[in-house]
Amino acid sequence: QKMKTLEKEIPSDLFAKYNTIKADKIFPVYVALDNGHCSGCRVELPTAKVNKIKSDGSIVCEQCHRIIYYNN
Repeated sequence: QKMKTLEKEIPSDLFAKYNTIKADKIFPVYVALDNGHCSGCRVELPTAKVNKIKSDGSIVCEQCHRIIYYNN
């Protein structure tokens, strides 16, 4: 019930990504950007990807497929 309420507040494309990753049994789905690295798999991200996360708020990691978010 709580997810239904939150779903209305989350952009539909981001919620669709979340559901896809969750269906693939990848947990946690969301991980923070940690000093230029994905905190899920620890892969170092190129500067362009880091800048994209900072400008867009999140990207999907090419290595572990988790959603990396920027937490300033």
